[in-house]
Amino acid sequence: MSLVSGTLAALRRRPFLAFLVFAGFFGAAMAGIYLKKPAYESVGKLLVNFEGRGVSLSRADVQYNSTQLQAVEAVTSQSEILRSHDLVVAVVDKLGMDAFRDPEPSSALMQAIAGTIRTVSEAINGVLVSARLVEPVDPREALIEAVEKSLQVYPVRQTQVISVAFRWRNPRVPPLVLDALIELFQAKVGELNGLSDGYDLFVEQSKRARDELDKAERDMSALGQRYKIVDLKREKTFLLDRIEKLGPVADIAAANGADTALDGTGAGQGDSTIVGGQISALQAQLNTMRVDRARLLVSVTPDSREVRELDRQIATVEAALARESRIVRETLAAYRERLRTLQGVESDFNRAGRNLEIASEAYQTYRKASEDRRVMKAQEVKIRIQVIDPPTRPVLPTGPSRLILALAALVAALALIPAFGLLLWWLEERRMAARFPGLHETGGRPLRPQLAAEGGSGRLR
Repeated sequence: MSLVSGTLAALRRRPFLAFLVFAGFFGAAMAGIYLKKPAYESVGKLLVNFEGRGVSLSRADVQYNSTQLQAVEAVTSQSEILRSHDLVVAVVDKLGMDAFRDPEPSSALMQAIAGTIRTVSEAINGVLVSARLVEPVDPREALIEAVEKSLQVYPVRQTQVISVAFRWRNPRVPPLVLDALIELFQAKVGELNGLSDGYDLFVEQSKRARDELDKAERDMSALGQRYKIVDLKREKTFLLDRIEKLGPVADIAAANGADTALDGTGAGQGDSTIVGGQISALQAQLNTMRVDRARLLVSVTPDSREVRELDRQIATVEAALARESRIVRETLAAYRERLRTLQGVESDFNRAGRNLEIASEAYQTYRKASEDRRVMKAQEVKIRIQVIDPPTRPVLPTGPSRLILALAALVAALALIPAFGLLLWWLEERRMAARFPGLHETGGRPLRPQLAAEGGSGRLR
């Protein structure tokens, strides 16, 4: 059996089921078409006029000895002001939330159905919010976000025209929104007329950047004074060098037991450049005196005057060596403690240095920008906004009409019927193949008497 004939046969055997599939799909599509309200769009156009000698319509006209305003820059900046969040919030507050609600249906029955649906949805949302399954949403904030998404503002290329469009489900809302938006926009441009106000803005930013720079300098100075740091990197390098040089000297002194004769008085840290310089000489002198004493003991007794004098000199040298060793150890410990302090504060010091560098760069940037805007302010540039195309009153909705959508749903539902018949035929083939495994091998002819004997006819039950 061919594919087409099998599909038609499957549909003929189950026409009611095929009709249910067609009616269900077409009914669901029509319900979606009628439930989804069409959107209506209103469009308006604004002309940005410039008054002043500081305006250039082409970059070829720029005089490099003065700062000039490019027309494309002014149009782009006005477009950004027109789509700003504050302006949208002002529009919503001016019109009120009731102006954006859909009109009530004319039929009392539809009003009751719409009210029931609204009450049920609000109750379900309240339950979900109470169960903390969804986050509570402020209706005003949700409306502002929806208005921002429906608002489209873009400058027309190579012109001084700004096109603004707004789309909403209620046809009376888009013109109202655009009228209020343009009115508030013109008032705001009047307050921020020209780039002279940009000068005031950058002057204020320069003051803030200067305050941030002063704060960063104070923090850096306080950190340096707290830990007595002038140049952290240089001091750290010096300490590492001195520790490397004094370490072996301290080890030699400790190995010779130079601290056994310490009297506890110490001598302070002394000059770091000469610390440990006398240890080698004192050690050599002590060794020589000990050798002389050993030689002297060969000929005289330990109680002799010469041996006692030599012991006194040895004790003096040992005391001096012990003091030098103590100075080395204390200096080395102080160096290591200072190094640990610097390493502990290094991250804070580097962070303060980066903050100071960033604050300095920001201040220089805003200072230069404010100076440029000061020159522009002297040129008295004025920007005027004119409405060249008032917001249109929408008559037809955007997108295809309901008739086109209904025809498309009908075609899709009709196209679904052959696909459903093909699915039925495939399922019947699979079922027959599972029930009679030898049917496809014999081509179906020898098994038909058996089918007739079992069911009385060749149809699959």
